[in-house]
Order: sequence, then structure tokens, then C-alpha cells
Amino acid sequence: MSSASVVEPGAVRPLQTEGTQAARLLARFRQVRDFSERLSESLEPEDYVVQSMPDVSPTKWHLAHTSWFFETFILKVWMPSYRTAVPQYAFLFNSYYNAAGDMHRRDLRGLISRPTVAETYRFRQSIDAHIQELLESADDELLDEMEPVFTIGLHHEQQHQELLVTDIKHVFSHNPLHPVFRPRDERQERREIAPASYLNFEETILDIGHDGRGFSYDNEGPRHRALVPAFSLATRPVTNGEYLAFIEAGGYAQSEWWLSDGWDHCRDEGWTAPFFMDTVNSRVVHRSNALLGFPYGRDFKYEERMVVGRGVSGFVRATVMSTGMAIGPRALSIGPIRALAKRFIPAPGEGPPKEQREGGSFDVHVVGRNARGEVVGTCKISGAGDPGYTGAAKMVVESALCLSRDAQGAGGVSTPAAAMGDALILRLREAGIVIDVFQ
Repeated sequence: MSSASVVEPGAVRPLQTEGTQAARLLARFRQVRDFSERLSESLEPEDYVVQSMPDVSPTKWHLAHTSWFFETFILKVWMPSYRTAVPQYAFLFNSYYNAAGDMHRRDLRGLISRPTVAETYRFRQSIDAHIQELLESADDELLDEMEPVFTIGLHHEQQHQELLVTDIKHVFSHNPLHPVFRPRDERQERREIAPASYLNFEETILDIGHDGRGFSYDNEGPRHRALVPAFSLATRPVTNGEYLAFIEAGGYAQSEWWLSDGWDHCRDEGWTAPFFMDTVNSRVVHRSNALLGFPYGRDFKYEERMVVGRGVSGFVRATVMSTGMAIGPRALSIGPIRALAKRFIPAPGEGPPKEQREGGSFDVHVVGRNARGEVVGTCKISGAGDPGYTGAAKMVVESALCLSRDAQGAGGVSTPAAAMGDALILRLREAGIVIDVFQ
């Protein structure tokens, strides 16, 4: 095998000496390298080259850069006969190692269509074959010398495996087709979660840093004494339910829980707030799904949100509504607060004047997504008149007429979709409510 050639697929041979230091290093090398390629196996060639922002690197670049590391810091150092097949790769796939030479601009990595994806994989296979040749021929002294840098290379590739997944997910997040990096089996399991408690650690003085024995990174020294203030650690990770409770408790309105960049993002972006009828409507929709035989699937999810605008004003409205939804029901359970609230709530028979009722309108957008997050259909429901009075009156009256004249089947506790279905939709359209469905 020529050390200057790019080795074709299938050229990596079984190691001849099992159970040795070389065999251990090669087994670990193959395990890490193979995992990088398994992470990419669901991608199409077009996916490998996209860079969605300067902080994202294309998948192809990650696969080539990690190979460049082994070429630059292992093969070129300890394999005198090695000659790189494509010298320009050193410029394309160096990241920020200034001592290793010049490098291509990070924010332009997505503009590089060559080498192709196939050529990138051939580059990886060539490096793998040369690494095996080096390990097979190295004596114990050379293996001991190489192993610390070899280990760094493995850790470096594992770091890029995390970046590869993060980056391709960011790439997919910009695609309106909502591609999924890797479908997963979402099992609907319920189990009791132990309440979180905290382990308290007292203030102490500790020796921090590498003790000088064996390998260490340069940022692990020098060893020194440091004061560690008292702190606490939770006994388990945060659950999704606790994240939801944080949102419902107004966590997005309290800056003390945020880092500055996150807080700025919260204020600058557009916002939605929980729709006050969501807790009722979502249960009705889920019951309809069950009564109709689960046409949307047993793992169907539904929620309602209210668009409140962008920028600071939208943020303020979202904050007020989120906080009100969280604390309002609890506050109204207190007698004096409930009595005070009654002064501002319209009494039966009261409400807005006719001009206000007729001047209102409502606009509802329903978006349906499949298990992969892809949009499969949308629906727009709109109408003139205040939704709480004019719109609601139309819906109640037409539902009553539909039940008495159009509905079929046995009675019982049902829902509009299960009891009336398309018949109610036709009546609502005749009453002036626009219902447009788009596939």
C-alpha cells in the first residue's frame, strides 16, 4: 500500500495482533469513527453541505475535519512515509489550529461543494487505513508516545459528533418541509417521578487542577487551592412537567431566571400567550378524537395559543396573560379578591354595546403536523362580530338546530365533532362563518 494514496473502501484489514495495546487503540478508534458515520447515515448528499449560520458547520466538514486531525497530529508526525493525497485539504479542514497552518473562513464552509460527499468518505477511509498501518508497525515505545495525542483525537471527534447533530438539526429547522434528523419511537409511558430535593454542599477550600501524574490538557494546570462557595445540587434532572409549570407560573416574565442573551431574545421576538379557553377546548378535542375511534392517532396532541404581537408590546401582553392564567384561578379562590373582581365582571344580561359587538372579528388558524413535525394540513376559521358574543351566539344556535334536525345516532355525553360533524360545518358556513381547509 502506498502511503501517499487514497485507500479505496474495504481496504481496512483486521488487526493481526489481538489483545495488544495496538489492538485496544484501534478498537476504540474504529468505534468512535464508525459512530460518526452512523450519525450521518440517514442524510442525503444535499444535507451534508448546508450551513444555516456562521456558527453551524456542514456535516461534510465535520467528517473531514476530524479526519484532518488524525492526519495532521498523528500520521504526519509519527509516520515518515505518509504523504497527503490532497494537500489543499489542510487549508479547507483546519478549524482554528493556527500552529497547523492557514485555514478557510468558518462562515464560508457552506460554499464549498468540493470535495464531494463521496470524496470526503474516501478521505476518511484512507486515514483509517493509514492509522491501522501505523498501529500495526509501531513498537511499545512509539505507542506510549502516541497514545495521549491519539486519545485527544478520539475525544475531539466525539465533541464533533455532538456538534454534527446540533448543526444538522439547526439546518433542518430552517426547512419549511420540516425534515426530521432521526425519527424516534415515542412511547407513552407514565411513571411516578420522585419529588426533587437538593443536596447541600458547605463552603470549602479544595485543591483544583491536574496533580502532574499522567496526561493532562494545558488548561488543567497549574494545580492550585480555590475557595468553593456553598452550593446545592438537585437529586434528579428537571422534568418536562416542571418546565411547563415554569412557563405557566410566569417564568418568561421574570428576568432573574434568564441569562442576558436569552432575556433579550424574549423581549425582541414575537410572542404567543396561552388562550384562556385552551384548558377546556383541548379536552373537548381530545374527547372527540376518542369518540370517533382515534382518527388522529392515540398520541395526538392539541393546544391553543393566542397571537399577541412582536417586540416589547407583544412581550408585555404575553407576560400579563401568562401570569394571569397562572395565578388568576388561585387568586379568585380567595374571598376578598373574588368579591373585588365581581365589580369589574359584567353581570348576567350585561355586555358590550351593539356597535362594539358588531365591530369585532375573530381569526383562528389551525395547523396539523404529523409525527415527524411535517405540516399536513391547515385550516382558517374567521367571522365578523365579537367572538364572545356574536360569534358564540351563532355557534350555539346553529349547534342547537343541528342537534334537533340533522344529528343522528344515540344520545349521551358527546362533542360537536362526534355528534354533528360535517353537518355543523355546513350550518356555520351558511351563518357567515368562514371555514377554509387546506391540504
